[in-house]
Amino acid sequence: MQLKLAGIELRRAPWRLLYKPSDQELETDNLYDAARSFAQAAEALDATVHSLESVMDKGLADEAELQRRLDYLMRLFDRFQEAETSFWQALGRDATPPQVQEAATP
Repeated sequence: MQLKLAGIELRRAPWRLLYKPSDQELETDNLYDAARSFAQAAEALDATVHSLESVMDKGLADEAELQRRLDYLMRLFDRFQEAETSFWQALGRDATPPQVQEAATP
C-alpha cells in the first residue's frame, strides 16, 4: 500500500525528488492536496446521490440493491467528512465548517 501511495505522489509531484520545498511551500501544497481531496470526495458523493435517486425514481432496483447502494453512500459520506476535516485543518481552522460554527453560536 505504501509503495502505491509513493508512486502516486511521485507522479503528482516528481520535482520533490530533487527539490526540498520551504515550509511555506509545503503548507501551500498541503492546502492544495486537502482542497483536491475535498473536491473529489464531494464530487463522488454527489454522483452517488444522483445515481441512487435515479434508481429509486425508476424503481430499477430491489431492496437488496438499494441497501447495497445506501451502504456505499454512507461509506462515501464518511470519507467526505474526513476530507472536509482535513481541509479545514489545512486552513488552520477548527474542523467545523463556518456555517455550522455560526449556527452553533448564540
